[in-house]
Amino acid sequence: MGATYYNSNSNLNTNLIFILNSHIPHVLQQGEVFNEQENWIFEAITETYIPLLDILSDLDNANTNGKQVILSFTPCTIQQMLEGRERYFKYLEKLRNIAFAEVERTSKLELYNKYQKYKQNLNEEELKNLNKTARFYLERIERGIQFYERNNILEVIKGLKNVRLWTSCPNHTFLPMCNEKSREYFIKRGIEEFEKNFDREPEGFWLPECGFYPGIEKILVSYGIKFTNLYINAIGLYTGGEKSGIYEHESLKMLVSDFKTTKCLWNAAKNTIPSNAVYREFFRDLGFDVTEEYLTKLDIPISDKRKKVGVWTGLKYHAISGNEIELGNKAIYDIDMARNRIKEDVKIFFNFLNNNRMLVNDAETFVMPFDTEIFGHWWLEGTQWLKEILSYES
Repeated sequence: MGATYYNSNSNLNTNLIFILNSHIPHVLQQGEVFNEQENWIFEAITETYIPLLDILSDLDNANTNGKQVILSFTPCTIQQMLEGRERYFKYLEKLRNIAFAEVERTSKLELYNKYQKYKQNLNEEELKNLNKTARFYLERIERGIQFYERNNILEVIKGLKNVRLWTSCPNHTFLPMCNEKSREYFIKRGIEEFEKNFDREPEGFWLPECGFYPGIEKILVSYGIKFTNLYINAIGLYTGGEKSGIYEHESLKMLVSDFKTTKCLWNAAKNTIPSNAVYREFFRDLGFDVTEEYLTKLDIPISDKRKKVGVWTGLKYHAISGNEIELGNKAIYDIDMARNRIKEDVKIFFNFLNNNRMLVNDAETFVMPFDTEIFGHWWLEGTQWLKEILSYES
């Protein structure tokens, strides 16, 4: 593929292009609400998409200082957010009941320990932090209810002014595994579904898993796609010395990323910004810490195979505490301490970019692709961090 470097700016700045990719498979159910599989999409809406849309809506009249946000949705994800509206309300109602109970349970140590599998000897400050986190979850649930009562989520996405919208294959199909005819079919269907939902052409096409095979670029060009994403090893004969950034092939601009410039956010558990000890631990969930009696009292469905283990609720009270700390020994999460840490980690992020300018072809344009759910879902503080990033003057 004959790719040439595309230089859009002669001044040395820190230009960021965040590509946030949403590709949740079909998980909607028809039976009992609060099924763990279905909760995947509902947790993403509550913890990531609604907070993120609030932030991006504020960008309409904001100066983003050389920062761009691209939202990419598979049609399957969009359809679930629309078709699952009524089930989402039922999910939130049940989750709100849980959160109400948790606000009460965390108000006194004896109430808290009454339903804990393993009793905890917490001090007054730790109990206060538990209760503050429970109240945060309740407020977030209420926000989800208000948002869906007042808005059509598709219309909110369509109304974003400073955000580019991309499509992808309907179900995030890995195109290199397909023959040429199938590749064209999936690309065509992704574009058609986007146009049906958004009443306009997509501004780009996310290649699932950044998977590339020679010839895909020709299909994208033939369907009028102007932007796509690639990893650096898809450009020419990869030797390890190529640089990320923006490249051109005919009318197609390729936003090329390099893992070395995103590893500070998305890597192993160690030495990343989201792995800071004060941030919330994802894998320590309320549903594994309390007794089956309490889960039954809250009308949380438990399958037979989960009875001796627990269930995922999305409510979590512990901090990462350190990479070497076992899950059962994690410290109580302090939401204020975590929020205070965010601004410092914004500075660390920009320092990291500044020290890695040699990895990008114009020394300034960093392409940062991530699964959308890293912000808010996996990394609770991630949406606020992203808000600070977008308003930061580097």
